[in-house]
Amino acid sequence: MQKIAILGGTFNPIHNGHLHLIKRFSEKIGFDRVILIPTKVPTHKGEEHLADAVHRVRMCRLAAKEFGYEVSDMEVQRETPSYTVLTLEALKHKFPNDMLYFITVEDMFLSLLTWNDPDRIFQLATICSAPRSIEGMGKMEQYAQILKRTVQIRYWLILIFYLYHLHWSELYGKMERIFPTWFLQLL
Repeated sequence: MQKIAILGGTFNPIHNGHLHLIKRFSEKIGFDRVILIPTKVPTHKGEEHLADAVHRVRMCRLAAKEFGYEVSDMEVQRETPSYTVLTLEALKHKFPNDMLYFITVEDMFLSLLTWNDPDRIFQLATICSAPRSIEGMGKMEQYAQILKRTVQIRYWLILIFYLYHLHWSELYGKMERIFPTWFLQLL
């Protein structure tokens, strides 16, 4: 049984944050395969300022090549909207004996119950998510508790400092309020 990571998104463009997210989860979970899946038209965002899907797939292939990741154009080829549940069902059909891990970030994690058929998504894959801020981790942990009470879900939440849109000094100041001083001196 293989552990397969799936990272979908607009990738408009793909950037180091996406790749770092995969790397950090892979360090924790030990993925055997990673598949990047650019969306044709994301259902939660508009098409405004969206590069052509063919170009976004090419950008993903260029970025993925160095790391040995795969890129699938399955959503770009699909005539219907890019619903995660459809993609996960197709992948589970293709890899019936493997474990799927769906990687996302804070804002998407916090809206999972509004997605198309979230119960089925939770059946098909373990959700892996990281916050965009220290405060975001608390929000995600609270939301995860709500999810656990209402649905069957498997998930991993980890802090990845690289994703924060903060200067290090601002981040360190926020960390001082959360972690003991002796811990910060180890960093």
